Amino acid sequence: MNASKYSESQIICGLQQAWPEIVGGEGEFDSDTSIYEYMKSDGSWDELDFADIFRELEWFFGFSCCDEEWKQLFGFQAAEQSLATWEREFAPTLTFGVLAHFITERAPAISFGPTTVFGRECHPAGVFYGLQQLGIKSSKGEQRIVPSDRIIDILRGNQLHSFWTHVCWISERAVPKLPAFWRHVVGNAFCIGFLSIFMALWATLTFGGLAKVVIAIFFAITVFTIASAYKHYTNPLPREIVTFRDLALAIAKRRLN
Repeated sequence: MNASKYSESQIICGLQQAWPEIVGGEGEFDSDTSIYEYMKSDGSWDELDFADIFRELEWFFGFSCCDEEWKQLFGFQAAEQSLATWEREFAPTLTFGVLAHFITERAPAISFGPTTVFGRECHPAGVFYGLQQLGIKSSKGEQRIVPSDRIIDILRGNQLHSFWTHVCWISERAVPKLPAFWRHVVGNAFCIGFLSIFMALWATLTFGGLAKVVIAIFFAITVFTIASAYKHYTNPLPREIVTFRDLALAIAKRRLN
């Protein structure tokens, strides 16, 4: 019942979720969009470390490969010989669809396809088996998952975030994203804390008084702790989806429509 490969459309959905987090940018793209033109338009092409992008994509999609394969995909050797030729001949062919195919050939797939139960094809059961694999992976295999389990009892905080993100793209957006505030609260708290420490250091160097830095560090730790607790203990799931059975039924119904 496990799919041997993800489809290109599934990987594109995953890239549309992962790319803004990894690289930045809010523009829309599809399989025909040139990666070079897309990154040039927001200035990210010349500013980012591609090795970091490669590792982040490997982590997100759950595979690994050598740098040489990535360099071959992006045509780095051709670019080193003549950047002008690369821009003219290679860049237009380097699309998100090509990247999706590259990932599809390497990422181990989890299927939401139907399975056979008592001799009959059952879509919700197939989706549940896929959710079960994702849930075990996200919770690091700490607990067996059955359909009646409440999702929030098994997965919380970052584990729930990772699980739901993968559910969204594997199901090709059959379920909505979790609230943006919940998803970004820890990252935003970290940025606020870092900014407060930076400002305190600037004030200390300008006016003196080490107490400002101490207060800022305490403030940053407090904000980060509160944000982490909020993300861990609150329930961001849609009201109609409580158990893994609810989620499997919702995905199966959407995919059949």
